[in-house]
Amino acid sequence: MCGTPAYLAPEMVLSLGHSFSVDHWALGIMVHEMLFKESFFFIEGMDPVTLYKSIAEDKFTRPTGRCSEEGCDFLEGLLQKDPVYRLGSLAGGENDILQ
Repeated sequence: MCGTPAYLAPEMVLSLGHSFSVDHWALGIMVHEMLFKESFFFIEGMDPVTLYKSIAEDKFTRPTGRCSEEGCDFLEGLLQKDPVYRLGSLAGGENDILQ
């Protein structure tokens, strides 16, 4: 595996193969960090195995009251565990992200 562990998409952690959609996942992680000044999965001192388990299993929880409905929808779309349903991987492609 290569990349910053906290930004790895679930399909990479689970060695399921990957496509460009891992970049959309990483964008979601970055946006979350910029908005909330905290990592979505990583906690300081967390060991890699626990981090990877969290990435693979933990579901996105909407940060109610911390972002707009549109912002939460955007994050939820980017942080879909299944890359087939991830924002940017749908029929509209990357144009979905830009809208």
